[in-house]
Amino acid sequence: MKVGFGRSFKLAPPQYLIYADLWALVNQARPVATMPVGLGTYDRPYMPLGIADWFWLSQQPVGPSTVYVKVANRLIAKWGADAGHLKSYTSDVTDVPKELLHNDVKGATRKVVDDNEKADADRGYDVKKEPVYTRKARRVEKVYASAATMARQLLWGHDSGDDDAVELANTMAGLLISEGGIDRDASKGGVFMTSFMLLDLIERQVPYGQNGQRYTWASMLMHAGRPDQPAPNEIPGRKPKPGDQRVGRVAKHPMAGLGTVQMGKTISQNTANEARNRIVSIATAWLANYLAEKDDDKSFEYFYVRSVKRDITQKTASVLKPYEHLRQLSLLAMQTRAVSTACLLRGDRGATLKYRDVAVWK
Repeated sequence: MKVGFGRSFKLAPPQYLIYADLWALVNQARPVATMPVGLGTYDRPYMPLGIADWFWLSQQPVGPSTVYVKVANRLIAKWGADAGHLKSYTSDVTDVPKELLHNDVKGATRKVVDDNEKADADRGYDVKKEPVYTRKARRVEKVYASAATMARQLLWGHDSGDDDAVELANTMAGLLISEGGIDRDASKGGVFMTSFMLLDLIERQVPYGQNGQRYTWASMLMHAGRPDQPAPNEIPGRKPKPGDQRVGRVAKHPMAGLGTVQMGKTISQNTANEARNRIVSIATAWLANYLAEKDDDKSFEYFYVRSVKRDITQKTASVLKPYEHLRQLSLLAMQTRAVSTACLLRGDRGATLKYRDVAVWK
């Protein structure tokens, strides 16, 4: 697990930022929230354009009724309390009759679930053994290479016009205003920020791990589920080892995985969980790549700090001294990420970032 990053200059002592520093940085940077055009109703749905509008939507608590959001040419419902078990989830309801949505909300949710499962079964997916997010990823497998770019276009209301990319509108709405929403993410924006860092890493296919893995749309979403729902074989590093049931439960996105709703609600408590670990890992990868790319003269050697310790709390003392200048540079980078939907990585330094095993904690 990546628990931080550092940089070294010639023979000078390395500078580090580790887990607690990165968690604090993620929580210091948030977009400005602006209310989008619209009322959130079926006839006048919200029409978010840009990161500020989407952040405002993410910070609205779930109410008793459905809220409607127009994403390019798709109508997305964020279900309210009257939707029962789908409360706070999002669904593409473009093809659901208006009368059903107005008169029988639970009937509408059943139609959405049934239609999606039938369509997935027709595609050859195993709806019993593949979790929802794994199937969401498979629905756009023909456009994996450009999925992150298309997703950014949708956030500004621009439809790709590609029939193989229809799922992207609901996936992005779900990640930003459902998984990243205030009802699930107790950090009030950490998951939201992580989604944009992930888009950068995916769009530039930044490598991670030591076996040539890369951040992809599939690795962001695909995960294992219950014991009868194993991790997808096509994601390197996701296949559980004998006796280790943790591997593969959570995808690269911190809220795509088994039990992540509860993890999100406790993400800011003293003891870490897999969702918070994912946020720190993604922030580590994004910041290390971003700062390495900004070092035009390549004066510093940037690297990841790795540790296998999993029992991490806010009070776990580090033996590494954090460096204020590196912290300030990282904060500026995070604040830059918070004001734009654009891709902020070039992707040309990822291969130079190596792992260092460091004794991080006492």
